Amino acid sequence: MTIYQIASQAGVSPATVSRYFNTIQKVSDQTRKKIERVLMENGENDKTIRRKRTGIIVFLIEYMKIEFFRCILQMFIEESQGTGLQLVYLPTNNLDTEKCHNIIRGLNPDGIVMFDVVDPFQILQFAETINSHVVIFGEEMTGANAFMIHVNDVAAAYEGTNYLLDLGHKKLLFYSNYPKGINSNYQRLSGCKVAMEEHGLKFDQATMVRFGTLTYENGYKQVKKALEEGLEFTAVFAFSDGAALGAIHAILDQGLSVPGDISVLGFDDLPLAVRSRPQITTIRQPLRGFVRHTISVFLHEDYSMLKKTMVLPHKLVERESCRSLFAE
Repeated sequence: MTIYQIASQAGVSPATVSRYFNTIQKVSDQTRKKIERVLMENGENDKTIRRKRTGIIVFLIEYMKIEFFRCILQMFIEESQGTGLQLVYLPTNNLDTEKCHNIIRGLNPDGIVMFDVVDPFQILQFAETINSHVVIFGEEMTGANAFMIHVNDVAAAYEGTNYLLDLGHKKLLFYSNYPKGINSNYQRLSGCKVAMEEHGLKFDQATMVRFGTLTYENGYKQVKKALEEGLEFTAVFAFSDGAALGAIHAILDQGLSVPGDISVLGFDDLPLAVRSRPQITTIRQPLRGFVRHTISVFLHEDYSMLKKTMVLPHKLVERESCRSLFAE
């Protein structure tokens, strides 16, 4: 059972259930009896869930300028209130391996959450040496001894590309982070390629894909450069909403309109997608669900969700930044 399921059946908050399992924080006898009744009715043993812990969770993020990471951290702060968890953000881009390890070892964390780090397997190996559990957030890694939570990135990008193709867009520009191994960006490009080929179109990565960190600044820079080079495209599919917003502004600054001249599709469905003008059509990831399930991993004292992969559903959300070419 998850903390949220126990809380729902006991009629208390997830934070209260967390305090029950936390050996430091206490709950009232009445509340304790409610929780223990739910555990007994569901065949759970609180001793298999309870263990002494520090409550510290370390978040490893390479590049904080990405809007996705800032949004996710804010959600973790909101969802962890009252749970007893202590969140520590550790930027890895300016740390060498030894210093990073020393900081983590000194914190003695219950867990580590990885976001697109440079060498994830090295972190996994290190985490085992200090008996710290790992969540791989938004990615899938074959053979990893960790809890992995993500969407089906191949299917999501396939759906997004098909959406643009069905609107009549055949000349597409894709903006992706650098694919490393079979990470989410590699999988998204694979989905785009399949969709293009199913429509009888060639997926020429050398000309159709621009690479860079998924920031607003890079989205702006790469789309502006493509336009100045005279590359012909009627739609941009950016693998983050931040980069999509940058693409929109680059298009507007070149005297063109969105979606009148060029359509733009994003990924993630961050709050900025609805604050943009035009509002951004995007592939929604259930980010709040990602966060809640990740917190549940660390609130289970036996870490019973580890070594599992959780794939949550994505959804294409239509707004204002894409249009059909068939109306012309």
